[in-house]
Amino acid sequence: MLEYLESFSASLGLPVQYLLMAGAAAGSLLLFVGIASMLTQRDVATIRLANAGASRKQHRRDQGILKSPVEEAKGIMKSFMPTDLAERTKLHRELAQAGRTGPNALRNYTMLRILLGLVLPGWLLLMILAGRNLGFLFPPFFAEWASGFTQMQI
Repeated sequence: MLEYLESFSASLGLPVQYLLMAGAAAGSLLLFVGIASMLTQRDVATIRLANAGASRKQHRRDQGILKSPVEEAKGIMKSFMPTDLAERTKLHRELAQAGRTGPNALRNYTMLRILLGLVLPGWLLLMILAGRNLGFLFPPFFAEWASGFTQMQI
């Protein structure tokens, strides 16, 4: 497999590390699109009904008459969502004002917070440790940038 990558990179005139980084980027993009499509639930009948009375629903939504119920967190999501009902309702209302409505808006927002707060920094630390300890070859600009970090800066 490595010989194939080396011959392919030689035919393109690029180092193997660039192809590996492009593969990691494509895999990350594919993972992001998969998670995003898993979290969005589009039903054809729901879209048709929503388009039928969009102006009336928008007027009601602006007045705050109809609110979708705030769902209870289940499983591991309980530890990430606010436990107080008033806090959850306030967050749900703020998400609705930002245009994120629906019963899963709070869950999706919480998943995005988890991704940005835990997964991305963890991925950066893993890449730094892999570059230092395991000897993975990264592009020179990334290796110089990551080698400048000390444990105090992380």
